[in-house]
Amino acid sequence: MNAKRFQQILIGVLSFVAVVSTVLLFQTRSAMSSKPECPACPEQAPAVQIPASRCDAGGPGANDALAVIHARTSVRAYKDQPVSLDQVEKMLKAGMAAPTAGNRQPWYFVATTDRAVMDKLAEANEHGAMLKSAGAAIVVVGSPPEGLRGESGEMWVQDCAAATQNILLAATAQGLGAVWIGIHPVTDRVAAVRNILEIPQDKTPFSIVSIGWPEGTPTPKDKFKPEKVFNGKWGTAFEFSKPAATPPDAIDAPAVQAPEPAPAADETGTVPVPPPDAAPAAEPAAVKPPAPVIPGLPADTMPRAAAEAAPEQPAPTQN
Repeated sequence: MNAKRFQQILIGVLSFVAVVSTVLLFQTRSAMSSKPECPACPEQAPAVQIPASRCDAGGPGANDALAVIHARTSVRAYKDQPVSLDQVEKMLKAGMAAPTAGNRQPWYFVATTDRAVMDKLAEANEHGAMLKSAGAAIVVVGSPPEGLRGESGEMWVQDCAAATQNILLAATAQGLGAVWIGIHPVTDRVAAVRNILEIPQDKTPFSIVSIGWPEGTPTPKDKFKPEKVFNGKWGTAFEFSKPAATPPDAIDAPAVQAPEPAPAADETGTVPVPPPDAAPAAEPAAVKPPAPVIPGLPADTMPRAAAEAAPEQPAPTQN
């Protein structure tokens, strides 16, 4: 091998190595940039698990948002088991991830696991008895001055409602039970919570979320009512799809053919028995249509000429 040929081979090998290295470097950078930095992401935090009693077996899975939504239900009875601060932190982060008008975020949160504080909150609200056995409570507080102005000034109520719902879903996702205790706009309840938690006058207690480990097996209610959904305008029923359900017995069931009827007996009472070597009747032969007659051509060329004269059929297409 001469020096020139060796140089060409060496250049080719080095070029191949350079291309492979570039591709690998690009893939590595893409993989690193695609990793989420959110502390709640599965890559950086353990995946939440929904107990089997709170999610249909064989359902979409523990991390599926729809599974958590449909598993949520109001839980008012709890075990004597503490709720960890880490779990409370996850619920607070979920609450602050809620949508907010104009991104004003006019909310504050008072979280507690203090037994004495939760007992006071329970005594100040006729609907808050479950707080006496709760492991934690989160009070959602609105701040109207930090919200929108003018006709949109009451949007802070919607913001705090969305935050409350996110807290409830985060509790369900962690296997906890929770219930929404309404405070605003009942004046007595607002005043009592403000007094217990020393909330400033320009802030408004909106709701209390009572949280704990469920006692027993909570069963979510099916609240879906198709008659409350309209299509395009009020009063026009929305047609929901109704896929035909396959009976369980019909799944993977082998086809069963009905037995042939037994031959009838003749006048003497004897049942005719077909001979064992009797062959099935042959199917009638298909009758070919006569070849078209094209004037001016001999008879032996009729089929070929007819085929050549026939218009070409377009190929079938898929829709």
